[in-house]
This record gives sequence, structure tokens and C-alpha cells, in this order.
Amino acid sequence: NLTDEATKLVYRFTDNGGRDIALRYDQTVPFARLVAGNYKTLPMPFKRYQIQEVYRDGPIKLGRYRSFLQCDIDVVGPKS
Repeated sequence: NLTDEATKLVYRFTDNGGRDIALRYDQTVPFARLVAGNYKTLPMPFKRYQIQEVYRDGPIKLGRYRSFLQCDIDVVGPKS
């Protein structure tokens, strides 16, 4: 299941206050939720860009880092 695999990649930890923390792991899923929940009210085509640091759990090795910049450029929906 893709959802189970994605959940395993979320970088989670407990902070000094005992709170469970999960850092943003991806920009694609939140964008898809935004479009799905607001499709009828978004101007079409809906365009957006976002550059943000994201975090992933899993092995750290050459070419795979705990945090990195992700750049997304998306266009959704036709003008017609």
C-alpha cells in the first residue's frame, strides 16, 4: 500500500516537551488535497510553485539526505 510506504518515510521524533513531531515529507500530497477539496472554486488553470525544505526518514547515504529542498511547479485543469 502506497500510504503505508509513505507513512514509513515521515521523519518523526519526540521533542524535549514530550510532544510527538512529524516534519513535512512531501509537497505533492498536500497540493493534491488542496485541489481535490477546492476544485470548483479554484481559477482554472490553477498554477502554483513552491520551494520548501522537506524531511525524510530512512537510511542516510550518498545522495540521500535527511532534509533537502523540493521545488514543485504545478498546473491543474484546462482553460476550457
